[in-house]
Amino acid sequence: MNIQHLGDAYDHWKGSVISILSSRKKIGSNLVVVPMLTDFQLWKAKDLRTYRRLLNLREESTICHEHETFTNHQIGRHNYFAGIPNKCDLFLDPDTGISTENHLTEKHITINEISNLLNDGGNRDRVLMVYQHSTRSRDRFPKIGSMLRRVPYYPFKCGQVAMFFISLNKNRIKAIKNTLRDYQKQA
Repeated sequence: MNIQHLGDAYDHWKGSVISILSSRKKIGSNLVVVPMLTDFQLWKAKDLRTYRRLLNLREESTICHEHETFTNHQIGRHNYFAGIPNKCDLFLDPDTGISTENHLTEKHITINEISNLLNDGGNRDRVLMVYQHSTRSRDRFPKIGSMLRRVPYYPFKCGQVAMFFISLNKNRIKAIKNTLRDYQKQA
């Protein structure tokens, strides 16, 4: 997440998706948000309040690592993810999304990191929501899907963005998928 994109239409979209699923109790009320800031030194308290408001989060919602830079260094990333609570659903907000390559970038989360967060602490019911931006390459979504093939997931696509919902609990993914499809049909 980068400060120059704070408040763009995608933040409103992310907030809408979170609201729909929260209000229908498809994601936990203790949702933890991980903004994965690439430029934390530029963020002020008012910016984080704006971010929280755009995502339609409650005041007491947990935002992890709001004062740490998400890096492309292995040790820093390991420590970053080690500090995330394991008894809750997570919204991961990387700058660009899920990496389809083997190298680390500060703009992406890797499939291995997603796998580790899914398996952390034995919480098989956890849902990971991962923002995915893709303006240039539409084949990115199916490629990510093929990399996630071992776990239940649902890519909720909307124009140039998507939200990947990933869990070891197939029923939770199915419920999220049905909820979002029903919501779209109502429009």
